[in-house]
Amino acid sequence: MSRAWQLAPLPAIVLLFVACGGGGEQSGDDVAKKVAAAIQQPGMVFHTVAADGSEVWIDWENEAFRREEPVSGGGKLISIGAGWVETIYNPIDNELVSEDHTLDGPRPRIDHPMIFWLDPLSALALGQDLTVIGRTVSDGREVLALTARSPLLDENQQVTGGYLEGRVELDPQTYFPAAYEGRQVPPAGETPTQGNEGLRRTVYSTAELVPRDSLAAGFFDISNAEAQVKTLDETINGLRQLGLEPFWLGPQYEGERGKLALPGETAGFDFNANAGTASFSYGLIVSVESREIFANDAVIVRLGPAGTDFGPPALDEFAGDLPEQRSEAMARGVPADSYVSFLSPADLGCPEPPCPGGNIPLYTRLVFLVGETVVQIEAKARIDEFGVDYNGYNNLDGVVALAEALQVHE
Repeated sequence: MSRAWQLAPLPAIVLLFVACGGGGEQSGDDVAKKVAAAIQQPGMVFHTVAADGSEVWIDWENEAFRREEPVSGGGKLISIGAGWVETIYNPIDNELVSEDHTLDGPRPRIDHPMIFWLDPLSALALGQDLTVIGRTVSDGREVLALTARSPLLDENQQVTGGYLEGRVELDPQTYFPAAYEGRQVPPAGETPTQGNEGLRRTVYSTAELVPRDSLAAGFFDISNAEAQVKTLDETINGLRQLGLEPFWLGPQYEGERGKLALPGETAGFDFNANAGTASFSYGLIVSVESREIFANDAVIVRLGPAGTDFGPPALDEFAGDLPEQRSEAMARGVPADSYVSFLSPADLGCPEPPCPGGNIPLYTRLVFLVGETVVQIEAKARIDEFGVDYNGYNNLDGVVALAEALQVHE
């Protein structure tokens, strides 16, 4: 669900929606109304499937919504909407989070909470400048294309000079979304951050109306999101049913290299039954000026069946496989493989000091096999205000020490 599209303040008292009829046949406002009307069919639910496997269901009559997004390693993340309120499961903290997206001030072209569940609808509803390009061919099929552009706002909701630009492609017969492209362009003269101008394209392989009564009873009920919250006992029992040893560091662990803790009583762990894997994500507790700072995901213990290859940690700042150096080690009396990142936090860019110094690795990971359980321990760099890595476990000795400290959850 995109939060980039929003109504920017303009000098005029009344916000003007600029709609240019680039195709000469109909204006952007006309097209937006037709798209909304196409979805709003009594007794029907609008359903899309994107190329990445994510699905959205929009019940406009009851203002009920559901999204399912694929999760790395298997499974899906379910979000439920009721009116302007979205409820989503946060797997890191193992909790539900609800947010009210009710709009204040000027009303959008499509004044309905369904606009926040698909990027094309957000662009058509909230784009300040909406221009019809006309019919063209994209991905081998004929589409009706439009562009939407709005100014980017800073944290104080002030116009920055940059803008958000989206291209909406529609089926010219049904007016259902066929594809969406979006990018952010920084203000003139400002150096874009990594990926700022990268084009993000979503193609919808399915866009259809389905009878509401064809869906399961309670399909839009919030219980579908609540069911994703897991207790620790459920996770441990699930691991044992798969034949895995439930290794962890306990709810808290304090060694010579630092103090680690799970984020909460029922947080910090994830169990993927489809992939047969689990993980415990520990934060690092650091004392700074008489107060404690909790750095999330400083150490992650991953468990999987024999043959599992977790690979390097996924870092949003980098795409593809990360370069790393492998070496042999020993842990818990068995051979282990150690991997150290060639990249340092400095490779992420440092817009303002303090910047990390030295050759600090982004992460260190250790992989070994105990019985039929593959264990991977990841320690990630956590930089303090002086540019120093305060995660004492982000090195070979550190991850080996954690391996020796693992215990079987009873």
